[in-house]
Amino acid sequence: MYSRHSGGTSTITTRIVGADAAIKALQQLEFAARRRVVLAAVRASNAVIVREARSRAPVGKSGELKRQIRGTVKMDQISGDVRGESKSRATKRQRDSGVRFASRYAHMVIGGTKPHEITRRDGGSLATPQGYYQRIQHPGAKPRPFMEQAADAAFQTAINAFGIKFGMAFLREAEKARTSFQHVLSGI
Repeated sequence: MYSRHSGGTSTITTRIVGADAAIKALQQLEFAARRRVVLAAVRASNAVIVREARSRAPVGKSGELKRQIRGTVKMDQISGDVRGESKSRATKRQRDSGVRFASRYAHMVIGGTKPHEITRRDGGSLATPQGYYQRIQHPGAKPRPFMEQAADAAFQTAINAFGIKFGMAFLREAEKARTSFQHVLSGI
């Protein structure tokens, strides 16, 4: 498991290695069925980490950071590798409804910030409890690596969810294949 920070997102990627028996069993299914089994299992595993990350995310005035934690599953069409990621980013519906900051600040919460100056670009003023200013000095913020902490805390539960969903999806696909095969044989 590793974490990567880039641009406005923080990504936790989990890679499970060494499931030899599962791989052998999967090879008996057709490609589409294998893909459905693995994608379902990775989605289930990812959901556990997303739930944990949402529970650990700091809640500010808007609560957007917590609401924007999402899980995605991607499959490389060439290698067949499947990757589950947990990120903080807005959905299209949230962006279209006017979510202003759309998790542009997630990396600053996770990685912290050094003291820095903030200036309004449009020439307006910044509101503070002390008044309105053209520019202000931000004192910086401590890192709050809630995504990594969530991944560490939920790792074993995510692995268990992966195994359970993998088994259930595999049995469902094997039953589909058996039923389909029997149907073909009855037509001969």
